[in-house]
Amino acid sequence: MNQPAIDYYLDNGVDLAKEMLEISLCAQHNNGGLDIDDHWETRVKGLFAAGEIAGSHGVYRPGGSALNAGQVGSARAALYIAKRRDTVTVDSKIFATLSENALREMGALADAALCEQSNIRSYKDKVSGLMSTYAGAIRNREKLTDALAEIEQIAADYANLVRISSKFELPWVYRVRDMLIASRCYISAMMDYAGIGGKSRGSALYSDPAGVKPYEQLPDEFTFAVDDGQLDDDFQTVEYDNGTCSVSWRKRRPIPKNDDFFEVTWKSFRETGNVD
Repeated sequence: MNQPAIDYYLDNGVDLAKEMLEISLCAQHNNGGLDIDDHWETRVKGLFAAGEIAGSHGVYRPGGSALNAGQVGSARAALYIAKRRDTVTVDSKIFATLSENALREMGALADAALCEQSNIRSYKDKVSGLMSTYAGAIRNREKLTDALAEIEQIAADYANLVRISSKFELPWVYRVRDMLIASRCYISAMMDYAGIGGKSRGSALYSDPAGVKPYEQLPDEFTFAVDDGQLDDDFQTVEYDNGTCSVSWRKRRPIPKNDDFFEVTWKSFRETGNVD
């Protein structure tokens, strides 16, 4: 906190040197996202992701990189598509079959949900409440386990549980369904990280009885151990397939060490766009 901000509180009767300041936290950014390559293409060939939806930054993301990731990623993806994607990546018949199956499934979900009394908002609040309480800035592995169990229970019987009383609520049926999938992926990643010895870093505090508590008057869940860098060179990925989350790790790709000077790089860019 800068000095003018400290002075502002002091002028209004709050001395930060002597008393705590109550704050509210929110998840503003996503320090991760879809797995992409150096052309911003996902594992689904022909599907590109740029901006905050892409996992092009890590736990200590510097300010401004969200904007850069969106602009640079979009430009690089567009350039690659123009130069390399001159053929279809998926057979049209296979795509049509997959699309028809997905539409049929979502249509059945809509038909089952429509009734006289709605409960969709309560499930939205339930899922978001679990994530805010247990998967926010302060995380406890045991409580994450309980939260995941509740979310999986809702997801397993979602079509029979969720109800809407108007077609105008239909988008929420699909939105909450997406929330359930995303929540399972996030909590699975958090539990795996804590399970292999991951400690507090970035904006996440993982409760650790073997750690330290910054102030004795805080609850025990604030006892934590600072990250020791053991996972700095590792990259965590989560795959979601037919209701199951699987977590894996791989080594971080090294930054290229080539030292091309401007004239060579600029000439190459004019000729090929530096697309491999």
